[in-house]
Amino acid sequence: MPGASRWDGRFMYLSTGGILVFAVMFLGLLFVLTPWLYLPYLRLLDGREALESDVATTVGAQAVGHLEQRLDSEWKSAKKEINAALSAARQAARDAAAEEINSAKTSLQQRAEAEEEELEATLTQVRAALEGEVDRLAAELVTLALGRSA
Repeated sequence: MPGASRWDGRFMYLSTGGILVFAVMFLGLLFVLTPWLYLPYLRLLDGREALESDVATTVGAQAVGHLEQRLDSEWKSAKKEINAALSAARQAARDAAAEEINSAKTSLQQRAEAEEEELEATLTQVRAALEGEVDRLAAELVTLALGRSA
């Protein structure tokens, strides 16, 4: 038909069999898809409703309180562990410093003893030299005083 439009009615015809097939397919899809789509959606709505209820709010507040207590106790125990580790590190540093100080004391004491011995040796030499000089000067004074020449 050359002058007929495309929507002249032949596409709008539905038979009773077609309607029945369409209804059976719709119900079959509804039956098949309900466990995967509709039931999870209903569970989600129930869960949301439970969260918004007063009981859930009270239970949630208690759960948050318990969580805060647990976190606080974990924080305190972690803080104690850190303080213990820091204390041990400080004590180790003190021990190392004390060991270095004792080593330095020993080294200085040995050095002081060596220098004292050296000083004693020098003093002994100087005394001996002075005694010799005193004896020479005494002999010279005696000679001068008595007018004798040797």
